[in-house]
Amino acid sequence: MDKKNVMSEELAMDEINRWADENEIDIYVKGQNGEKLLDASIPKLVSKIQSGALVVNEEGCFEYTISDKSPAGYAGEKIVFKTPNGGAFMAMDKFKADEGIHKTLAVASAMTGQDIRWFANVAHNDYKVISIIASFFIAG
Repeated sequence: MDKKNVMSEELAMDEINRWADENEIDIYVKGQNGEKLLDASIPKLVSKIQSGALVVNEEGCFEYTISDKSPAGYAGEKIVFKTPNGGAFMAMDKFKADEGIHKTLAVASAMTGQDIRWFANVAHNDYKVISIIASFFIAG
């Protein structure tokens, strides 16, 4: 079933830019010829904002509603991604260099207050949104 967009693509992009500015996040990367390109993960966030599943709340934090593709007890739950502090990044130290997913979820856990094991139960589409947001902070 298709969900109707609650926001235009332009307004959704404005929300992402506002969030990025408030958090001093660069959502652009350099292309092969040095040109400035939008990070490839941004369209996923735009889509989620357009559908209303992802919003920038009054505090300037992303708030995401877990989709109905995740199991009962997770679907419909809202998680707020607060700006991480040093403790969020220290949580990554618990994992080896080749444990990138664990590191990303450790930061997401510290940002949202959810136990790291909680993320193992959300659907793939929800995990992607969670990891994209956490990764922007990790990339710094």
